[in-house]
Amino acid sequence: MNSITRPSILALLSISLFLALWYALAIYLDTLTLPTPLVVAKVLLDEIKNGQLPYHLSKTLYRLLISFGIAMLLGCAIGIALGRYKQLDYFFDNWLIIFLNIPALVTIILCYVWFGLVESAAILAVVINKLPN
Repeated sequence: MNSITRPSILALLSISLFLALWYALAIYLDTLTLPTPLVVAKVLLDEIKNGQLPYHLSKTLYRLLISFGIAMLLGCAIGIALGRYKQLDYFFDNWLIIFLNIPALVTIILCYVWFGLVESAAILAVVINKLPN
C-alpha cells in the first residue's frame, strides 16, 4: 500500500469509527440527551440556510481577530521591553509564570463577572489569556 494513502485511510477509518460510536451511543441513550450525527448535520444545515450560523460565526471571528491583534501588539511591545531591559525581565518573570498558568475558562468567567456580559469583556478575556503566550 502506498505510504501517502495509508495515513489517509487511517484518518478516514478513525472518523468513521468515531461517527459509528456516536451513532450507537445516541441510539442507546436518548436522542434528547445525545442527538445522532444525522440530526446534528440536519440542524447544522438548517442554521446555515437561515443565516444564523454565518452571522454568529462572523461575530465570533471578529472578536477573535480583535483579541489576537491586541494581544499580539501588546505582547510584542512587552517582549521587546523585557528583552531589552534585564531588570524588567526579572521583575515580571514571576507574574508571567502566574499568567501562563491561569486557565482560560477562569479568565473568561472573571471578566464576565467583573465587566458583565458585554463584547469588551469577551475580547479582554482572550487578550489576557493570550498575552503571556
